[in-house]
Amino acid sequence: MPITFFCVSAVSNLTQPNSPKASPQIRAQLAVAVKSVEYNISMAKKLAAEPAALDRLIGNFTSEKDPKNKMELFKKDGQLWMKGDPFGINFEYGGNNTFHMSGIAPEKLSYVFEILAAGGLNVTETYINDKGEKEINIYKRD
Repeated sequence: MPITFFCVSAVSNLTQPNSPKASPQIRAQLAVAVKSVEYNISMAKKLAAEPAALDRLIGNFTSEKDPKNKMELFKKDGQLWMKGDPFGINFEYGGNNTFHMSGIAPEKLSYVFEILAAGGLNVTETYINDKGEKEINIYKRD
């Protein structure tokens, strides 16, 4: 994707025909020459979470609704993963402290991380159940 930057510099000996109200002397003094410089850049379609930030999100979590419902998050290959059978499930970073599972639409299942003032961490799991109802489950880091 090319991005064009414009460099503007005042040139005293050029006239600018676009200013019919300006006298020839003023036009000569205030004429502007514009040059463009093009930079080709590429941007990732998906953002990657910072490795240092991932270190703050890993650990064991317990559901507030059901203490038997637990979740373990770990970092592997620069990504956040949830422990599961047989290997685990990797998350994709969606921005704004939000992650979702690969292959599942963020509208159907997402995890939002909230770092608390006292150093704690909450994870809010939001998903659509089999009946099409939105459910929310909050996990606290152990």
